[in-house]
Amino acid sequence: MQIRMVMVYGNGGNRALIVTKDKDVFTLNYNEDDNFKTGDTHFGLYPKKIEELCGKNIKTFACNSCFILALTEEGEVYSWGFNKKRGSDHALLTFMRASTPTRVADLSEKRIVDIACGSDHFLALTSDGRVYAWGKNKSGQIGNGFYTYSDDYSSPTQVKHELEGKKIVHIACGSMFNMGVTDKGKLYGWGDNESGQILIDTIPYTIDSITDKHVSLMITLVNFKSEKYYVHPREITTISGKAIVKVACGLQHALALTCEGKLYAWGKNDRGQLGVNKNLQFSAPVLVDVPELVLDIAAYDNLSVVVGSNRTVYVWGDCFGEVITTPFPTKFSRIHDAFAFSSMRVMHKPLTVSPNNDVEEVLNILDSLRFGDLGKAFDDPVRLLSFFCMHFFALCSTKPDI
Repeated sequence: MQIRMVMVYGNGGNRALIVTKDKDVFTLNYNEDDNFKTGDTHFGLYPKKIEELCGKNIKTFACNSCFILALTEEGEVYSWGFNKKRGSDHALLTFMRASTPTRVADLSEKRIVDIACGSDHFLALTSDGRVYAWGKNKSGQIGNGFYTYSDDYSSPTQVKHELEGKKIVHIACGSMFNMGVTDKGKLYGWGDNESGQILIDTIPYTIDSITDKHVSLMITLVNFKSEKYYVHPREITTISGKAIVKVACGLQHALALTCEGKLYAWGKNDRGQLGVNKNLQFSAPVLVDVPELVLDIAAYDNLSVVVGSNRTVYVWGDCFGEVITTPFPTKFSRIHDAFAFSSMRVMHKPLTVSPNNDVEEVLNILDSLRFGDLGKAFDDPVRLLSFFCMHFFALCSTKPDI
């Protein structure tokens, strides 16, 4: 068996999705709940074939702590839920209760090219640049002009308003907010604005005079008005003069990469996730002082990661059990390594294994494991755990040499 793609997800990286070059798809997880029971007596980390996705051309996955989306090269979207314990505590979405992949029917007539997950909501991007949202909407993250604490939006709804007539080429989800980049390099956001991750409106007003026995002044002050939610997309105008090529969202902060390789950050900063050497919250994008031009960016939870033009991987925020407040150069060779050593131990996106990649040498050790009949798991889960997790799980238990 040759592995083509891996996605590590779940609570502390205790689950993985595996796609082989033969188009088989497996879930690897601890056999501890009803969703992935194999019908046998195996316990611990154990793989199971996902029959509903086998034979399909999987393009990518998007995951959070309860739900998974799968996207095929043909533009089909499948969704399913897991982790019933957390789901029951956090009002598991009724339309995501299925524990096996189910196609999102309302997107079947559209060709989807990208997907993203928030805490309890989802985005899909079509080939013609339209954005669809569904899920919880308590912070306006669906973008339909409303917010509600009680209703689930089970059907994907097109996000319009300021996005009407614009072509979106990139999407990203924070916990309860979203970002979209147009083909013109404009950036739009909607949803939760508690930490200023969307924007702050400035309203000037005048105080007629301040007078004492020595001075009389005319003073114009600016009143900063922050909306808690933005139920429609709003342009992030403070960087409207910059051509944005990519955006990444953490829990309540955002990163934006310009076509010139400059990086901007804004939003919550209690764990240093903005990389500006202070814990102040910034409601407008601030330039991050990365020592070299930036090629790629990623964010998850309170961690920020970028790759520089010299291929240096920089990290900052809540990582390695410490708070790092400025971009810190590491010895990692890719963004995935930084997330593997973080406290979350999950992937921000799937790792695609390329020929001659050193990761493939580790993954192909699974070739020595014999398969049983279809629908059954590996015959030797102990060896699977020992070898596979050596790269994707066990390495996370030690602090890296950075």
